Amino acid sequence: MKFLNILKLNIILVLKKTILIASALFSALAVILSFVTWDDIGIKKICDKCLIFIVMLISALVIAILYYTIFRRKNVIWEKGKGKIVVRYGDLMKIGFGKKNDERIVVIPVNTCFDTIVDTNIARQEKPLVSPSSIHGKWLKKMGMSAADIDSKIKDSIRVRDIKAVCEIPLGEKKRGNRLCYRRGTVVPVEGENNVTFFLLALAEFDSNNNAQCTKDEFISCIKSLISFYNRNGQGIKMFLPLMGTNLSRVDLSHKDALNKIVALFKLYNDQIHGEVNIVVYDKDKDKVSISDK
Repeated sequence: MKFLNILKLNIILVLKKTILIASALFSALAVILSFVTWDDIGIKKICDKCLIFIVMLISALVIAILYYTIFRRKNVIWEKGKGKIVVRYGDLMKIGFGKKNDERIVVIPVNTCFDTIVDTNIARQEKPLVSPSSIHGKWLKKMGMSAADIDSKIKDSIRVRDIKAVCEIPLGEKKRGNRLCYRRGTVVPVEGENNVTFFLLALAEFDSNNNAQCTKDEFISCIKSLISFYNRNGQGIKMFLPLMGTNLSRVDLSHKDALNKIVALFKLYNDQIHGEVNIVVYDKDKDKVSISDK
């Protein structure tokens, strides 16, 4: 079923690619037949010739299907000078915590309080904080540090950049986690290992029940803020950001809509792109959105 969904998303592209491949195969056959005849290669019956054409068409279709459903991993949608916008399939955690020593920036969407407590057992907490299934939660777990140590790294970065909180949540409303809230779109760099810098992007704001909330307009504003920050601080380093706005942030965007909005914003502000920007669609979401129709 998942394979069929992926095929359905790419069907128009598959058909176009099939025509291109088939044309190439038929052209190659025409070249061969300019030197030898059907009789020379022992093919005399019309049905045998038709069978060859059918096999070539089927082969072209199979190659096209495999290309778009399995082998195609990235799509360069804009490039100028050193600037490049790429949409790719991948796993952001593997990119952020891989052992390669290539310098890179990985964007992690977080809440506006930059909380570091992951609640894996919601039955024990009246108002759970960071979900372990969110990118925020996965990042905190992958860091391999205590919540207090990660919190200290974040606060050090905030202090160095003199980032001001916009409000403080009363203790009665939030008894656990960080109570200082920052403006949506705030970016806090945190150093990782193997030449990785994480850009923590304040995307969603927790409500009174610690459920993340973010409107479409706020989502767009956050992406614009990220682009501006990357322009000022990215130094041309390759940046990877996840497909945001689809799940726990409650922006209520489909995977396709989220990708289209992010791509459109980066293309609109491409004058601020001075390095390679990679929009990473999770591998297991290949049946939800195509990277090839951009």
